[in-house]
Amino acid sequence: MTSDPYAIGMREGDVSFYCGRLTAQAQRDREEDVRYSQDDLYLFKGGFVDRDEVDRSVEDIGDLSLKAEVHRYRCACAEIVRLQQEIDVLQGRKYTAVCTRDGAVRRLEEAYAIQRIEEETARRRARAGPQVIQL
Repeated sequence: MTSDPYAIGMREGDVSFYCGRLTAQAQRDREEDVRYSQDDLYLFKGGFVDRDEVDRSVEDIGDLSLKAEVHRYRCACAEIVRLQQEIDVLQGRKYTAVCTRDGAVRRLEEAYAIQRIEEETARRRARAGPQVIQL
């Protein structure tokens, strides 16, 4: 199953294919609205201790859309972990680059780099004399 399941089908007597995203169907016959906490959602995580039992229960319910949604949730969680690891690596690289840049700035300041470059540029221009531009 892909990370974002779709259903593809045909109608009887129709040669066209129909495709749609497979999402968990709302249970409108329930009386209360439900909002899951992060602790509740742990039940769906890929590393959950009773994952096999959860998967068997989802299978026994027989709702393909529910199975697809649990799978989509697990894939999204895995992608978030992967992206966070990538961000952590990039933040480390950025920190190194910032330290390198700041060190270079400090050394340029200690060397009076801008002042020396401006002085040398002024001396060079003075030696060359005025520039005449012909149009």
